[in-house]
Amino acid sequence: KMAVLSDAEIARLRPLTHATAWYFLLFYAFMMFQSFAKLYILATQKDKKSLREVKYESKKGLDLMSDRTFLNMVEQCPPCLFSVWIYGLVVDPAKAANLLYAYIAF
Repeated sequence: KMAVLSDAEIARLRPLTHATAWYFLLFYAFMMFQSFAKLYILATQKDKKSLREVKYESKKGLDLMSDRTFLNMVEQCPPCLFSVWIYGLVVDPAKAANLLYAYIAF
């Protein structure tokens, strides 16, 4: 038999699913920040770097900050979501949602 969640169990997980949706909204906002930062740098640069240099050879300033912001989120996504969801499924979904909201705010 396949394990299926009851309506009550699904309702208990609702706060955690909402927090996870907010997490992914932040994830995609950081991804867009990275892309738009690169486009901004290309449009306003004085020393005329190539697209390859701006996109893949970030060394300082806005391009490095946008890369590190998004790439740190990518690196932390699996352990963060795995830990929060295991806690939510085993212990308390509402507390897990609050932990994820705190992580998002931090």
